[in-house]
Amino acid sequence: MKKRSACLKSAFLSGFLFTMFGSASVSLAEPVRFPLRELHRPPIIRLLPDLAVEDLKVNSDCQVVVKIRNNGPGRLPDEVWSVHTPKSAGIYLSIDGRKWGGATIWGFDGARALQAPGGMAEYTSNLKVSANSTIKAEIDLWNVVAESNKANNIAIKTLSCGVLPPLALIPPHRVIPPLRVIPAVNEDCITFNPETIEVKEFGGNWKIVDGSHWMFDFGSNKAEAEKAFSIIRYYRMNSTCYVGRPDPSFTYMLVSGSAPAGAFPGEDSIAFNPATIEVKEIGGRWKIVDGHHLMFDFDTNKAEAETAFAIIKKYGFRYSCFVGRPDPSFSYMRK
Repeated sequence: MKKRSACLKSAFLSGFLFTMFGSASVSLAEPVRFPLRELHRPPIIRLLPDLAVEDLKVNSDCQVVVKIRNNGPGRLPDEVWSVHTPKSAGIYLSIDGRKWGGATIWGFDGARALQAPGGMAEYTSNLKVSANSTIKAEIDLWNVVAESNKANNIAIKTLSCGVLPPLALIPPHRVIPPLRVIPAVNEDCITFNPETIEVKEFGGNWKIVDGSHWMFDFGSNKAEAEKAFSIIRYYRMNSTCYVGRPDPSFTYMLVSGSAPAGAFPGEDSIAFNPATIEVKEIGGRWKIVDGHHLMFDFDTNKAEAETAFAIIKKYGFRYSCFVGRPDPSFSYMRK
C-alpha cells in the first residue's frame, strides 16, 4: 500500500512538472528572433520631363503653329496619353489677351513624339491671324505633369500674316528697284577672355564677370548664368557687340571676329534665312522680318534696324538663340 502511494505521488509530481515546464521546454527549442535592423537605402531619384514652348509661327494659311519640346531629362508619363479628362495636359492659346482654346497632347501628338527627352511635336491650330496679333501659348496650363522646370511653359509673340499680290497684277510700267547695297558698318564691341570669365554672386544677383568687368546679369537665376557661361566657353566667344548703346536694341557675340558656328547641345534656337530678311515699318515700328516671322523690333529707330540688318548679312547669322525664354536673360546668334 505504501509502495502504491509512493508511485502515485511520483506520477503526480511528474505530471505537475511537465505542466509547469513542458511548454517552456518547447519554446526554448525554438530560435530566438530579434527585430531586423532597417536597411538604409538611397532614395530613388525620379527624372522629370520639361515641356517647353519652343516656337510660335504662322503657316502659309495664316494658322498659328506651336512647336513644343520635351527638354528632359525625364520621359512624359503614359498617363498623358491614356487618361482623357477636360484638364488633360495640352497647349492653350490666347490672342490679344482673349482666351481662344487649344488641344490636348494626346490629341495632337498621337505618335508620342514628346514622350522621350528631346522629343518635339507641332500643334497646328485653327486660329488664324492677319494684322499684328499678340499670341500667348502655354503648355500644361493645369499643371498635370510634374516637370523639372515650369518657367518655359509660356511663350508670347507678335504674329502677322498677309497675302502679297501675285506678280501678274504688278503694273507693267512699274520700275523694279535695284538690288540693295549693304553698307559697311561701324561695330561697337567689347572684347574679353573666355578663359578668365567666372560666374559670381553679388548682392543676391548672379553675374558672368571677367575680372572686374561685369558682363551679364541673371538676377537670382544661377542655372541660367551657368548655362550662358557654358555656351560662351563652348564657342570660345570673346566679343560682346551692341547696336544702340547705352540701351541697345540689338546684341550679338563674336568668336575672334567671326560668327559662332554649330549648335550648342540642347540649345533653344529659332532658324531664319539671312538671304530673305528685310527691314520693314509695321504699325509705326521698325522691324527686321523674315517673311511673316517678326525677328527684331527697333521701335521708331530705323537707323538701328538698318545697322542690325547689315550686321546679320555681314556675318551670315542663321539662328537666334536664347537662354531662359520667354524673357531671356542671355541671347546670341550663330551660323
